[in-house]
Amino acid sequence: MRFLAMIIIILCAFITASRLQVVEHAHFYTKGGEVLEGRVSRDFMTGDYKVEASNGTQTYVPYEQFAAMAYEGSAVPLSAGLIGFTLIIVGAFVGFGIDKLLVNLYANKKFRVTPPQAGTRS
Repeated sequence: MRFLAMIIIILCAFITASRLQVVEHAHFYTKGGEVLEGRVSRDFMTGDYKVEASNGTQTYVPYEQFAAMAYEGSAVPLSAGLIGFTLIIVGAFVGFGIDKLLVNLYANKKFRVTPPQAGTRS
């Protein structure tokens, strides 16, 4: 179960990072044959594309209308990188059981070794 939770958290990290990616100087082609040029990013919740032209106009293109895109370079903003990296670390903690150790440390506030009671065998 922990392994499955780790896989799900890491997949969420990759999806989040890809949704927050920004593409500069892109040629965006829609299924209707329209060509849009500019900076392309995606809306995080809906997955629709937002194309910002150099003259300042913004065009929203639904995900279903995406046909192709050619671009010179892309970038992952700092926020996307931090969210993705944090979710990957959390997934690793859950997958390897480190979260239980951290919860126990917080509950106990320190490592304790209890000596055996007198008259008992260990």
